[in-house]
Amino acid sequence: MAYNAFGYYETHGEMAEAEYPYTARDGICKYNANSAYRYNTRVENSYVTVTYDDLDQMYAALKLKPLSVSICASATAFHTYSSGIFDDPTCGD
Repeated sequence: MAYNAFGYYETHGEMAEAEYPYTARDGICKYNANSAYRYNTRVENSYVTVTYDDLDQMYAALKLKPLSVSICASATAFHTYSSGIFDDPTCGD
């Protein structure tokens, strides 16, 4: 859940991708506090929710903080997805 991830981010800070590269594999956390830095230490209003159809809100949020995007993945089309760019008009907004 995005809220849990942002809560972790607030208390631990982030690591640069060069220090902790994405591997697309399950594994154990290799977080290293000595390699982490604080992008934004302002804790109050640390994250906000923006509406799905307001790009201006998304851009404004992204200028200040990381942006998380969630989707509703309960549609049958997601269950049968295997690769490529997902484009299914029956999936909704």
